Amino acid sequence: MFITAGAFAQTSHQTYTQKSPNKIRVNQTNSKKILKEVEEGEAYLIDVRSPEEYNEKHLKNAQNINVRSADFSDKIAKLDKDKKVYLYCRSGNRSGQATDSLITLGFNSSYNIGGLDSIANSGYPIAK
Repeated sequence: MFITAGAFAQTSHQTYTQKSPNKIRVNQTNSKKILKEVEEGEAYLIDVRSPEEYNEKHLKNAQNINVRSADFSDKIAKLDKDKKVYLYCRSGNRSGQATDSLITLGFNSSYNIGGLDSIANSGYPIAK
């Protein structure tokens, strides 16, 4: 599964159709819940974009694990599978791909929360 996803990542402008139903549309109410879970160590917030994109702008408390990097699976494997994992990117495309990959790796509580700007517009804070 991940090899296919990795091969797909090379064609960056195509749309990926997420296979799992684990998708959350972030709004003002659940953005506060997600922030609280991440701040209290109950969940991870993962930015799956490139390090360059992450350095330009990212959500508060987000870790950067690039879905297109060769060591994506190795870095993800270091996370606690019993915690929720919220994934985002620029538009929700790469985070959908990452969500499917995490489920394949045994992370049943992984969720694509969409694109950076729409999440920020819902009230989730940007890192300063």
